[in-house]
Amino acid sequence: STTHNQHNNQQLATKLATIGSSLRFVTIANATVVCTIWNLVLLPIICFKSIPAGEKRRKFLKFNFGFFMTNIHIVNFPLAFVNILSGSRVRLFTLSDLWVAYLVILLYSILYFFVMDRLGMHFYPILNPRTSFSVVSIFGVLGLYYLIFLKWNEYISFHADV
Repeated sequence: STTHNQHNNQQLATKLATIGSSLRFVTIANATVVCTIWNLVLLPIICFKSIPAGEKRRKFLKFNFGFFMTNIHIVNFPLAFVNILSGSRVRLFTLSDLWVAYLVILLYSILYFFVMDRLGMHFYPILNPRTSFSVVSIFGVLGLYYLIFLKWNEYISFHADV
């Protein structure tokens, strides 16, 4: 019975490792997009162009650099980076990794368009489904993920033993 349980645990561990490996590109792509676009583009625009100096700006910065938002906008990037370059499962990303990322984008888009947007939660005005510009934005996101796919593979092949 103990041998049978060990075998089942080993099978479960192998399946979980495979699932985890299939999410590696999703994590680094999302972390790359969030960290760079938020910190280098959106944060400065929102902070210095949209919010007047004073109490409102101070509250926004306090919120943005709080524990939760710092983890999302900053800390996730180095964690994802370590995840793709260390351990025994370091590998180049494959097209199936890219397709998993596109599937995650599709599922998130469905949630955003059909739930969050209808509840008035407009986190991404450029992806507003009521404008024709959203089509350009969506294809831009898909192209950006493909570029990230190529660039991270380039980086991994140069810096890791694969």
